[in-house]
Amino acid sequence: GNNIGQYFFDGCTSLKSIKIPDCISTINAYGFANCTALEELQLSASTETYGNYCFLNCTSLKTVVFPAEIIMGIMSHMFDGCTALERVEVQSLVMLNMYGFAGCTSLKEFIVHSGLSGAMVYNNFFEGCTGFTEFHIYKGQYSSMASEMFKGWTEEQTIYVHGFASYEELIALYGTAWLD
Repeated sequence: GNNIGQYFFDGCTSLKSIKIPDCISTINAYGFANCTALEELQLSASTETYGNYCFLNCTSLKTVVFPAEIIMGIMSHMFDGCTALERVEVQSLVMLNMYGFAGCTSLKEFIVHSGLSGAMVYNNFFEGCTGFTEFHIYKGQYSSMASEMFKGWTEEQTIYVHGFASYEELIALYGTAWLD
């Protein structure tokens, strides 16, 4: 399939809106990085692969909705530094790579319709996401949670854990590094 090449739109500071056509199957690394004026992003259900850093520092982007039924994963640093990003909506995920939403200080909603059953979460995925007031974790939702998943969160933010018989059961499954 066709792809948007590495660094293709990197630094296009006047790009405000983009609709990814159905003929695009891949957005490579840094494809839209540093597009600081990008406010509207319409993704295609045909786009199945996203590279690391592909929307890094898109500081005007407020909402991202993935139309595809299955997204393999949020790649490393995919939305890192998207400080205006408030809402992300996906159908399902199997992998949340490191620093996926790090520095997204306005992020309040992370909606996964079909769930995250067995998803793997890597380091610092929600680091510095101080816009959340609460976050819910359900038993069976993640197969692993890596270190510092919520680094930089404040005392005003609450993480709710559901379905575990005890704190010990939670720690036996995930360890404690994700709490650091």
